[in-house]
Amino acid sequence: MMGTVLREYRHPGPACGENPDSTFLTDKDFRTLGRLLPDFRPFEFRDRLQALQHQVTGNTTSEELARACCMSGSAFRKRFKQEFDIPVSEWLRERRKERIKRMLLDTDLPLCQVAESNGFNMPSTFSDYCRRNFGRSPGQMRKLSEPVKKS
Repeated sequence: MMGTVLREYRHPGPACGENPDSTFLTDKDFRTLGRLLPDFRPFEFRDRLQALQHQVTGNTTSEELARACCMSGSAFRKRFKQEFDIPVSEWLRERRKERIKRMLLDTDLPLCQVAESNGFNMPSTFSDYCRRNFGRSPGQMRKLSEPVKKS
């Protein structure tokens, strides 16, 4: 039974209230299981965020993460600050920077597509963001990551 419970919980499932027929277990379900099964240790807050981390995009908000964790926005931000000792907004900014850097250095996507997928509507805004955060324009970052061709 424990294996089934853990598999169900690991399944990211929809955000709370999106699909009532989902097999995703709620926090209430886990509290009940915790009372009934003495050895049961549900995944903690950090584990939930780690599971959600691959879904974070340039436009993800703390409110969306809170909904995915079935928490209110204020409770989520408070818990996040306690767990990680940084505000969720700072964590999201760092994830965005990592994603942009990875997309620029590891893919051949056009720069405008990288910008759009990270929430930038104007190429100039994206370029300014990269200069502020990485010290180079997106094009310069991509050129520096290309292997040097031998003649």
